[in-house]
Formats: sequence, C-alpha cells, structure tokens
Amino acid sequence: MRIRIVLYILVLFPILQAQQVSSEIQDPDASFEYARNLANDEDVDHAIKVCEAIIEKYPEYHDVVIYLAGLKARIGDLEVAHELVMPLLEIEPPLQDAYLLQTRLFFWQNKWRALEQSAMRSLELFPDHSELKYLLALSLYKTGRPESALSQLATISQSDPVYSRAEALKQTIYGETDFPAVFTRYNFDYFKMPYTRSWHQLTAGLLYPLDRIKLSPYVKAGHAINNSADFLTTSAVQVNLDGYINFTDSSYALLGYGIGSGDFLPGHRAIAHYWQALPAAWTVSAGARYFYFDQHFIFYALGLEKYLGNYWLNLNGYFFMKDYGMSAATYFTARRYFDSREHHVDLTAGYGTSPDEPITALYDLQRLNAFTTRVSYNRRLGKRSVIGAGLGYMYEEYREQIFRNRFSGFLSYSLKLP
Repeated sequence: MRIRIVLYILVLFPILQAQQVSSEIQDPDASFEYARNLANDEDVDHAIKVCEAIIEKYPEYHDVVIYLAGLKARIGDLEVAHELVMPLLEIEPPLQDAYLLQTRLFFWQNKWRALEQSAMRSLELFPDHSELKYLLALSLYKTGRPESALSQLATISQSDPVYSRAEALKQTIYGETDFPAVFTRYNFDYFKMPYTRSWHQLTAGLLYPLDRIKLSPYVKAGHAINNSADFLTTSAVQVNLDGYINFTDSSYALLGYGIGSGDFLPGHRAIAHYWQALPAAWTVSAGARYFYFDQHFIFYALGLEKYLGNYWLNLNGYFFMKDYGMSAATYFTARRYFDSREHHVDLTAGYGTSPDEPITALYDLQRLNAFTTRVSYNRRLGKRSVIGAGLGYMYEEYREQIFRNRFSGFLSYSLKLP
C-alpha cells in the first residue's frame, strides 16, 4: 500500500497536475499573463507548467513558446531552450524575439563564434537593433578582433547614443587591449645638500604592439636648473628603444638600449630582464641593467611577484659592484587594483641604491645608501586616456655618515590611438 502511494506521488500526481493545468487553460492571453506574474514572483516552475499547457492547446502561440524558452534558459536548460526556438526561426515573417533569444542563448553559453554568426544573421533582418549590434561587437572582441568590435559599437553610438552597454564595452576594450599609444612623462628630482640641484626631465614616446612584441621608442630630455652654468652644460638628451617580448603565454622579457648626451644621463644604457610565470599566480624574474658614463656600471636584478586577489606584490633585489665591494638593495612594492588593470595605487619601500631610482648623474651610482618610499596613482580617463602621478622621498647617505633629504615625483599621460 505504501509503495502505491509513493508511485502515485512520483508518477501519477505530476501527470494529473499537468492535465489539471491544461484543462484550466480557457483564455490563453489571460493564462500567459498569469504565467508572467508567476515568473515575476520567482515561481518559475509553476510558470513553466502554465506555458507548456498553453502551448499544448495553442501550439501556434509563438510568444508563449519564446517566453517558455526564456524560462528554460533561466533555470539552466539552455539546450531545451534552443530546441524550442529553432523551429521559430523558419517562420515568415521573421519573429524578432526568436532571433534575439537565440543570440542571447549563445551569449549565455559563452559560445562566441556561434554568437557572432547568430547576431550577423539576425541583424540582416533587423539592422537597427541595438542589442544585436552590441552582442555582435562582444563576439568580435571575445574572438580577438577589438578594432572590428569598436567599429561595430560606433554604429550604436550613431543610432542609439543612450545604449549604456555599448559604452561600457568600449571602456573594457580600451582598458584590456594593447592598442598603439603615445605617452609622455614629466619627472623632477630635488635635493639641496651639499648644494641645491633641481632636475627636470620630459619623456615622450610610443608603444606599438606587434604579434609577440611591443616596441617602445622614446626620447628623454632633461635640464638641471643652474643660473651660473651654461644651459647646454646642465642639459642632456637620451634616445631609447625598448622591446617587450612574449615568448609564450607564461614567459616574457624586456630588452632595451639607449644613447645619451651630457653629464646627467648615461651615454649608453641597456636592460635585459626575463620573467617566468609559475603556478598559483607567482612570477620569478632575473636580469641586468647597464649604464656607461665615464666607466661601465652593471646592476644585476632578481625579482619575485605574486598576484593575490586585487593585489600585486613585488619584491626586487639589486646587486652592484662598487669600488669598496658589493652593494645590495631591496625594494618592495604593493599594488592595489580597482576596476581595471590601469586603475591602481602603488606603495614602494626600499633600502639601498638601485636603478629604480632617478639616475641623473654619475654620482647617483656612487652614493653609499638610501632609504626610499614612494607612492603613485594610475587611472584611466574616458576610453583612451590614462594619467598617473607619484611622489618619492629618499633619506640618502651621499658621503660617509652624511645624509640628505631627496625628493622626486612624476606626472604621466598616455593616449591610445584607435
């Protein structure tokens, strides 16, 4: 007896309930409204049963079929939703909501190639539909064609400028894509012992990504304010070319070389540094930096990095042979990311001398020691512009047991070109 009751509950009761729901369908429009109210009240299962009962009696009620497919997608039955929508795509005249739902289904499944094809087919029928244009742009971006995605989004801006999702996707594309960019940076460096020196430097250049390399040609021009000396004597220019090379998805390097003039920037400057990503968001690196004034100077560098949620932690060690022996420096940086990779704040603390600090004269390499703190902030403005600013303080031992306060800072701006 107990087994019969269980079988009734598991098998017969749902069938009878469905028959009862079906028998209650007298006015399909009123029943459809009832189903929508059920779904709005989060009683999705009941709404599905009502929609299925309507379709059983009125199979040509296409709006209910589309709505039922949407409910199936809502509970995760995406393949069932596709099966419901597919026959509606052959109906003439075309049902806009059917094409839109199929395109949305591919979006919810992250099937970017299928999304592209569905959106293009739908736009042939409904060329002014903003959401279809947006989904096509998203598929282009997700399949590695950011320029085409931006061109597609531009058509939305012209026809529907208040469509906010288009603007948000533009922000994402510009923030996450390495487009060619121009940049400029102003640096200052100041101390007043044993004399006052105020150094001002302007850097301007280009970032140009290729297949697996990003080239960066740039020029530095600096001047130390000194009313008692000739302008050219206290000025310097340096021309540089750096290349950021991606060997694989987990290994990359920076190679760079520069030629300078004057006493305040190295006559020759070179860098070679290699990074290797490891499991668990760790990265190790090693490299060397070379400077030539009237003799050769080489720094060796080791680094350890870790991504931890919204934080990036970086520990660098530098080793440099001086006249009195080996000099070492350690620098630690903590970066907090916000809404994009170009929006962050950095805090740095270090001890010792390193090429991370402003090297604006030969004696910067010969100082004995320094304690350094720096803070910087970086943020994207609009879609294409990025600004940055920072301040630094050094308590510097420039002679044996003789210390001075030294201040530095920068302002930066970059503009992506597309």
